[in-house]
Amino acid sequence: AQKAQLYAALAGEVLTRRTARRYDTESLALAAKLLELNPEVYTVWNFRKEGIASVLDGGDVEAARDCAKQELELTQRALMKNPKSYATWQHRKWVVGRKLMPVERELELVGKLLDADERNFHGWGYRRWLASLVALSPESELEYSHQKIEQNFSNYSAWHYRTALIPKVHAGHKTLDQLCQEAKGSAIGEDGSAAKPESNTAGCGVQQHEGEGAGVVVPMWVLLQELQLVKQAFFTEPEDQSGWFYHRWLLGACLASANQSTAAKTSLLEALEGESSMCRELLEEEPDSKWPLLTLARILELQRQLGIGESLATAHETYKQLAETDPMRAGYYRDALSGAARVTIPPT
Repeated sequence: AQKAQLYAALAGEVLTRRTARRYDTESLALAAKLLELNPEVYTVWNFRKEGIASVLDGGDVEAARDCAKQELELTQRALMKNPKSYATWQHRKWVVGRKLMPVERELELVGKLLDADERNFHGWGYRRWLASLVALSPESELEYSHQKIEQNFSNYSAWHYRTALIPKVHAGHKTLDQLCQEAKGSAIGEDGSAAKPESNTAGCGVQQHEGEGAGVVVPMWVLLQELQLVKQAFFTEPEDQSGWFYHRWLLGACLASANQSTAAKTSLLEALEGESSMCRELLEEEPDSKWPLLTLARILELQRQLGIGESLATAHETYKQLAETDPMRAGYYRDALSGAARVTIPPT
């Protein structure tokens, strides 16, 4: 109770000084003390921003660097208190973005954080921000994500990072919009003239990527390599969902790539056979395992969309099995049966 009273008194004093716009050394020291106790107080971080902005942005470079160093030390102490503090990470970005201190040191520090806690998504977000700030190549970041995955397959952030990096690495290839314009450009208008290609990808049969690198069609050979990589995660821990989410993204990217050539489509059809066999192999060990079941159903539907494979009856029976073994998501599986879920053909 006494600690709570002392904290309340300190917080009240700091907020009073902020209202009065007192940016003297004593006021900022009290703010720092409060933030070390509770790093999540956004208002107090903003108080410090107001108090030191003139120093950081002033003409005295030496004073600005000293101030930035002290502020980074404060955020480091705050992150030791709470490594997942949104407010602290944002404040650190605010300081580092001025490039008064070596950004390479920041990469080293966040690397140590991700070694200790490889799934800290705040650390991954900061890493991506730093990579953009200093223009690290997507190739080097792709290799970094590979290293982290090899350390621990159960790393959703590392898998997700690859969905942004792979399209960037292969940005020289045709975009989805270009492919769709080519497909629609051959259409004939009502007056007998060539129809004007549309600028969006709706209805062209090509699936879009989301986020960074949006619109890039990744070469099929790259995606097939990624399927082999993620397969290692499935046989290590088939119930871990991180790799399965990435696998779903890969299937969507494969569909987009298959529109580029007959050879790419043939490669995809062969790959889908291998992926369905993989799911069945996993299910031999764990017949009710959710992720192999769900992925198998989706693959069966994709095969039917592409004109091969079994009837949809097997996929629908799989969804019914999932509704029984995973009742919390039974509504989703019912949507899949009705054709309302993604990568699903309505029952015939």
